[in-house]
Amino acid sequence: MFNQIIAPKKSMQDQFDTLINSICTNVSGGELKQLGALFTQSFLQGLSKIIYENEMNNHPSCDIEVESQLCWIDKAPYAQLCDGIPFDRKVELGDAMFIFDKQFIDNNSQKLISERKKAFILQAKVTDKDDKNALVPITGYDPIKKNSTFKELELYKQWLPFNISYASNTNRIEEPKVDVIKYRTTDTYRFAWYGVVADKKNGSHYNWPCRWMVGKSLMGQPCDRTMGELLSGFYQDNNVDGVHVGEYYSGTTDSNAAWGKVVWHVLTRCQQLKMPKEVPQHSILNCRKISYKKSYKNKLHSLGLDKKVINDIASLLIYHPNLPMQLIVYKTICHHLKNKKIKPNDFICKAAIKAISIGATPITVNVKGIKKPRSFPIIRIVVKRYNNE
Repeated sequence: MFNQIIAPKKSMQDQFDTLINSICTNVSGGELKQLGALFTQSFLQGLSKIIYENEMNNHPSCDIEVESQLCWIDKAPYAQLCDGIPFDRKVELGDAMFIFDKQFIDNNSQKLISERKKAFILQAKVTDKDDKNALVPITGYDPIKKNSTFKELELYKQWLPFNISYASNTNRIEEPKVDVIKYRTTDTYRFAWYGVVADKKNGSHYNWPCRWMVGKSLMGQPCDRTMGELLSGFYQDNNVDGVHVGEYYSGTTDSNAAWGKVVWHVLTRCQQLKMPKEVPQHSILNCRKISYKKSYKNKLHSLGLDKKVINDIASLLIYHPNLPMQLIVYKTICHHLKNKKIKPNDFICKAAIKAISIGATPITVNVKGIKKPRSFPIIRIVVKRYNNE
């Protein structure tokens, strides 16, 4: 039975897709409703666990802390092209934003050694044609009437300089002449991706392995990649369809300061608005930000346990919180030592349990704001790695 618990792990992409499918399988309707179903506390918690496990596998000698936030914006900020060509009216920046903040901290001094921040926008669409791949921009593109679909794609295709404002009915400009491709003229796709979901509850066609499929912002581009692939590419710095997912705006030699301004205004606007009705259980939430935090101080490496043992214990504690801690630690060590004809040392087991008990902190959920029609969700993940060397 225990061997089944520590079965080979799925890839990060598969884990993300499984999580998304489990949350969205029985949801139908428009993109706002389906976005509201996806961007929930359950999604945030599952997302955090997957990222946490990945960090533990890649950095077994570090203490790891994952902080997650889900924020919502009401159709804002807006972008308006400076030159008014090919359109002169305002357009919403998108339907969602993902932000990733990676920090490396000295455990003794608590001094921040390095930090890198990146983000991307998701444009969400819904379709009733789940028997084939949806093609960007999914819904009707009208260059004559210059509808919202037209403006969205034209913004993403070129990212011409634009002004940022917080409302559609004001002339006030919050940030003028934002030029996000000033140093990135060869790649405009990384900033925004299209996500499409079938309006039916359970799409079973082979073209839809994930309820949310994605494609880069290019006319006629098939949405043939899963949301799990997009998110794993984002968090692991892997290209998707030959394109980097998201843009770094802090902490790298080629950080994009202009993109940092966009992210700053998204977060600033979030603090001014309220929770949308599309969020399940919105009536019991008293704020517009849902936060999930899981901190785990990994002291196991100091006990002489190898990387495989450390990773399995840490992962099992996260994914099987109802199993007794002593059982997980003891059985895991036994499993790894059985082929070496070595009995697990009781001292090591007890020391491992003590190290885990001292370092673990409870999961906390904080919410801020009240309901508001329509929404722009923001998922912000902060990973803190504490150097123990």
